[in-house]
Amino acid sequence: MKILVTGAKGFVGKNLCSQLNNIKEGKARWYGDVKIDAVYEYDIDSTPEQLDEWCKDCDFVFNLAGVNRPQDPKEFMEGNFGFATTLLNTLKKYKNNCPVMISSSIQATLAGRFGTSEYGKSKKAGEELMFEYGKETGAKVLVYRFPNLFGKWCRPNYNSAIATFCHNIAHDLPIQVNDRSVEMELLYIDDLVDELIGALKGEEHRCEYAGLTPIPFPKGQGGSYADKFGVHTADPTLYDVLKKHAENMRKNPTEAEEVLWKALKGKGLDHKFRRKHIIRDHIVDFFCNDLNLTIELDGGYHSTPEQRDADDLRTAELMKMGYSELRFKNEEVLFDLENVLSQIKSVCELKSSHLGEDLGGAYCYCPVTHKTTLGEIVDIIHECADAAANKDGINMIELPQGSLKYKLMTTYLSYLPKEKAIYDLKMNVDARGSFTELMHTLNCGQVSINISKPGITKGEHWHHSKWETFIVVSGHGLIQLRKEGTDEIWNYEVSGEKIQAVQMLPGYTHNIINLSDTEDLVTVMYCNEIFNPQRPDTYFDKVVKE
Repeated sequence: MKILVTGAKGFVGKNLCSQLNNIKEGKARWYGDVKIDAVYEYDIDSTPEQLDEWCKDCDFVFNLAGVNRPQDPKEFMEGNFGFATTLLNTLKKYKNNCPVMISSSIQATLAGRFGTSEYGKSKKAGEELMFEYGKETGAKVLVYRFPNLFGKWCRPNYNSAIATFCHNIAHDLPIQVNDRSVEMELLYIDDLVDELIGALKGEEHRCEYAGLTPIPFPKGQGGSYADKFGVHTADPTLYDVLKKHAENMRKNPTEAEEVLWKALKGKGLDHKFRRKHIIRDHIVDFFCNDLNLTIELDGGYHSTPEQRDADDLRTAELMKMGYSELRFKNEEVLFDLENVLSQIKSVCELKSSHLGEDLGGAYCYCPVTHKTTLGEIVDIIHECADAAANKDGINMIELPQGSLKYKLMTTYLSYLPKEKAIYDLKMNVDARGSFTELMHTLNCGQVSINISKPGITKGEHWHHSKWETFIVVSGHGLIQLRKEGTDEIWNYEVSGEKIQAVQMLPGYTHNIINLSDTEDLVTVMYCNEIFNPQRPDTYFDKVVKE
């Protein structure tokens, strides 16, 4: 397969081309059977002749070229709509009806604050051009509306607040935040690249749009998901527990749930909703089987970073199963019910109009996004900066894989200057050798490096609750343990020639002896808690009694 990427030197283009080339060269093998023979990278320094040749030869087009920061707003239309026209006309010239993807923006909805956006208008025009091209040629078109993108290689002080924050904080420059409460939907570059490679394989996620909200449509599947495949229910061993929990939740609804339930039972929606419905191991607040639609109401605790991450993961899982989700705050239901019902009705009408179709929706979208506030983004980046700098001895924070904090930490580190990519560690040195803490976390203990000089014995103590793991990585040593109150000694001869882990058990006094006369013994040590000098939980007692 030969792939043309326009805007190849831009933020998205650079990340996408990098991974496409990794696949081409056999370095990224987890994408299945996709085979790439060539990646044609078109950008502003490419020639019309190259575009002509590549349009003739390609099997798939990612059109990422565009203008988003012109000096004159009129350049939006010329740069976005104009180039798309040139690209499609060149494809038509060679009767190349290969699939074409185009990058648009949520600003193309022209909804809310985007109603007068010249950028949004140009993107909307590009979308309409693409849909017409698909009808005219029969080519498969994939129109993606991107929310706020972030990740490595994004240009700071240009059009990404996150890139600017990460760059400025990493370089000790000031940042400006006018309104911490501004809500943002974020899409991480690696999640987007995975989605685009999925689209290359014909596995794109399809949707329609109701305002700024994507309404997922399972590809090639009309009608009710449950009608075709059966309702996704929990494993029998879990179902009974969830059923009892759901029944209790129905009996004790929140005020907002009670208000919305009464409204949903009323006339006007023409669709039946259920309360506290079980889907796999989830209990959704409200569910319409006809439309595969769930509705969630969020109380105050949903605003915490941890809960938002959990909500995002659950939403993504439900979307992959073919369900759409609407989410409202309790306050919206209690104080603006009419608007909530209007949004629900709009989505119901939109989804009803597509029942029985196998189009999978007009637009494409990436199902993994994160919704947060500008203030929270800044706070997380500052936390990441402190961790990366080993400030106050904390150089590792909890970073659940897939979480927003994980992705912001990765993004922040990509902006570190040369002098901050290295920092000193505190070495505790004496005649016996040295002991150096590598890193610790607030909740998961610490990792250290111990160096023992030839013939030296260290340890000779035990702990009540603390436990450790010793891993000799260089040298030749002996680790000994003895359970307190007994005489039996466990001996473990270890060396860097065969890496093994030995557990220092609670209630067992232990030591580590360097058996070499000439070579240092180097040991990686993990401890389940950070050392607390006020309560060290360490008690001297020799392993071998004299």
